[in-house]
Amino acid sequence: MSAQSSPKQRSLDVIEQLEAANAVPTAPENNPELLPPVELIQYVLDKHHTYLRAELSRIEAMSERVAKVHGGHTPTLVEVFHIFCAMAEELDGHMMKKEQILFSGDSDPLRR
Repeated sequence: MSAQSSPKQRSLDVIEQLEAANAVPTAPENNPELLPPVELIQYVLDKHHTYLRAELSRIEAMSERVAKVHGGHTPTLVEVFHIFCAMAEELDGHMMKKEQILFSGDSDPLRR
């Protein structure tokens, strides 16, 4: 792309680059959609469940502190803390259910 190219030409160049990048086959480890079921389960557990549990715990501690420090003069912060705790509990239950039922260690989860 030269500095003299028109905005339309630059847009076409960008589109061509994106299309070329999409044409390159993606390795399964870079695209969870291509993973076999057992590896996909491990990917979800490692990438999403582990991360979410750590972040929920961290955010809960921060929101609790904010509610304690500022909740006296801004009661909605206490309400936000309680709503967040309920959401975190719901998400944890959802993850536990998936881990115990759907991802229970069966070597072929598609047989269920």
